[in-house]
Amino acid sequence: MKWTALHHSLKTGDPRENTKIPENIRENVAKLSAILRIADALDIFRKRHVDGTTVSHHKNKILITVYGDYEEGCRAEIRRACRRAKLASQILGKPIKFAYGGWTPRKTLRI
Repeated sequence: MKWTALHHSLKTGDPRENTKIPENIRENVAKLSAILRIADALDIFRKRHVDGTTVSHHKNKILITVYGDYEEGCRAEIRRACRRAKLASQILGKPIKFAYGGWTPRKTLRI
């Protein structure tokens, strides 16, 4: 877990190239780090602009659709996630694209 947390930052580079990580876990660390990089980028401002996401696999790309009430906030998070998706794209062998999918109704608690 410590390797994943360390490598979720872009500054630390590709975990597959870090010889300090045991070889038998290097690929898993890379995959988990790639997911964490995108997830972290989608909440970088800690303002909860993003309410949800969907992921769809296409022949030539992976599309992550981002949903939330505040479009400009979501688009800012998407721009950051685009920059942070390089490792995931390399691992999956496809470009990762992002789109804003609009607002989502919030679930309300009925008393």
